[in-house]
Amino acid sequence: MPSPISERLIRFRIVFKLTRNQLSKLLGISVNTLRNYERGDRGMSMDVLNKYGDVFGEETMLCLLGRRSSSVLDNIAKEWRALHQVD
Repeated sequence: MPSPISERLIRFRIVFKLTRNQLSKLLGISVNTLRNYERGDRGMSMDVLNKYGDVFGEETMLCLLGRRSSSVLDNIAKEWRALHQVD
């Protein structure tokens, strides 16, 4: 059963308009590992959480942990997509 962080991971990927394949490459993990995180089948290590921060900014980590509102994540994603020309 998906946990709150699993649901935030799925929302994160959708808001950033990335496929699992694209996101897993950016994070340096396999697609299966990402899928397991999103389903709640596997817990995410701090190393992977830090990779999210390295790639998308530290504020993103706080969003994933539920310490920032979803509107903050929306703004981060909008800026990131513009910078990386993801439509």
